[in-house]
Amino acid sequence: MFRKAFLFGTVWILIIILVTLFAQSFLSRLVRAQPQATATAIVSSLITNLRPAAAASPTATATRAPVISLPPTAVPPTATPAPIYAQAGESATLSGFSYIRQTWNNCGPATLAMNLSYWGSSLDQATIGSVLRPFQDDKNVSPVELAEYAQSQGYGALVRVNGDAERLRTLLANGVPVIIETWLESPPGDGLGHYRMLVGYDDAASNWIGYDSYYRENLVNPSGDYQGIRMDYTETDALWHVFNRTYVVIYTEDKADLVADILGEDIDDGAMWARSLQAAEAVLAQDGDDAFAWFNQGTSLTALGRYDEAAAAFDQARSLGLPPRMLWYQFAPFQAYYESGRYEDVIRLADNVLNSAVQIEELYYWKAEAALALGDQRAADQANQRLAQLRPNYRTHYGRMAAVQASSIVETGEVAAVSITSSVNASATTTPARTAAPTSTAAPQVRVEFVADVTIPDGTVVGAGESFTKIWRVRNDSNVAWEGYRLREIAGSAWINDNFATSVDQPVPDTAPGATVDIELVITAPAQIGSYTGYWQIVNADGVPVTGGQLWTIITVQKAAE
Repeated sequence: MFRKAFLFGTVWILIIILVTLFAQSFLSRLVRAQPQATATAIVSSLITNLRPAAAASPTATATRAPVISLPPTAVPPTATPAPIYAQAGESATLSGFSYIRQTWNNCGPATLAMNLSYWGSSLDQATIGSVLRPFQDDKNVSPVELAEYAQSQGYGALVRVNGDAERLRTLLANGVPVIIETWLESPPGDGLGHYRMLVGYDDAASNWIGYDSYYRENLVNPSGDYQGIRMDYTETDALWHVFNRTYVVIYTEDKADLVADILGEDIDDGAMWARSLQAAEAVLAQDGDDAFAWFNQGTSLTALGRYDEAAAAFDQARSLGLPPRMLWYQFAPFQAYYESGRYEDVIRLADNVLNSAVQIEELYYWKAEAALALGDQRAADQANQRLAQLRPNYRTHYGRMAAVQASSIVETGEVAAVSITSSVNASATTTPARTAAPTSTAAPQVRVEFVADVTIPDGTVVGAGESFTKIWRVRNDSNVAWEGYRLREIAGSAWINDNFATSVDQPVPDTAPGATVDIELVITAPAQIGSYTGYWQIVNADGVPVTGGQLWTIITVQKAAE
């Protein structure tokens, strides 16, 4: 009985083995005959099942999951993340700033010092100015230089153009003050570039609230501590338009993501300049005689590397008429003309701006570049020597914009891919070393050091039409004697009154190296009440301004006693 059971079991085992071998052989032949039965086919099948049926509806079964129809795109859309910033309300005002009244021609360092005070800095305008304006005759501190200095102090900083009111309001509503670069005319027709820091806004009154290092009208708090000035929306925008609505945002590390979120696509140079060009063209479509829009178009084209078109836009802007001091602050025309091969125009334009009282480092840079292109090594060396005196640590990007690539739309199937690249960051990622104010690199070394106001200290009250003697005490901080030096009114300086300043050079007594000297000037106060500032410059026997030789006086004129 046991033997029969054993034989029966053995037979069944043999049968199972044979069936298994046959099945393996069959499956192997099937796989070799169907090489495309892979994971790709499986994934394709799954994707097909997720798409809407083209014709006949799929046959329903009891266990099949419901079909989800997606929009006909190559990839499912992703939700736009919610912004991390708060939306701007009807008003906002920031506090915690130190107000700083600027010294002569120092609105950039003064405004930057006020901005940094909000973030806890105690730097004053003299400290910042010693780095940004080591040569006191320098008429311009660029927005990029402001940003670089802030970065050297550990802050984040960005320079942007083509700003708009909504973006400014959003920054302020989220606790970030903004420096804007604007035109300022006082009196009318005598305009200058000027920095202002926005600390708040009031939509109901259509006013910005700004900290202004010089301008004192429309005070928020006329009878108490300084709380800023009120700046009309429309008027401010017109003045801002002259500078292509340039703004500087300075922030601490913890605010970096917030600022980037508010700036959006304009965080990228290529996108920003493309939008700036569109904005200028939109203005010109409405008003072809807007010289500033032509200038802004030229600046945007220069940044985008379209130099011939930019030069033509600048030609049009100049033909319509620009303020005399426009090229004290904006230098894209020099680059456009240079890159277009118009080297003589570069030199001619620079020489039309520069004179004994107007010294601008960027223009000497372009003079040197154009002279080299023309093969005039001597002229290039002279321009470079003057450039080294004005700014020993001069960086090329102060006056030259690196070309960026604008946004381009590339159609890929049903999805539009945006490609934006940039070869330079307008915020300038390099930072200059902090150095003491240098002396001139040329021999002999000539410099003035201010000692004191012997008479009429700043803010002195005088009667209308009253004559007074102003005395400045200065030191000859040079290695040579002063002989034949003179005190000269700085022609066309801001806020100077023709009846207040004298146009006749005042002799400066000959002075030995290291000696002090008193310089006297008889001045007649204006007949109208108000606050007045006059500026003068010590020049050598050849009329060349002396480093540190800027002198000024500030008086308040009241009605003369009856």
